[in-house]
Amino acid sequence: EQEVIPVVIRDPREYETMNNIRISFQDMETSRSPGLLSPDALARYDESLCDMHSRLLLDSIWIRGESYSDAIKIIAEWLYRRNKS
Repeated sequence: EQEVIPVVIRDPREYETMNNIRISFQDMETSRSPGLLSPDALARYDESLCDMHSRLLLDSIWIRGESYSDAIKIIAEWLYRRNKS
């Protein structure tokens, strides 16, 4: 038996406005230039992720913060709480 546990990592800086940034880059394998999401588009994307996870009955882990050094601790605590219920 296998279980899927989605883990979403978000840096608060991803939601900052990028009005003064000019950047050009390409994926080396596909030669496509990925687009950057605006803060509103990223928030809508996160909402759709939450909706998708709930429709699939998946209990997801969301990690938000600038330092991910304690991400393992957050995941371990989540698994411990989940195992107790």
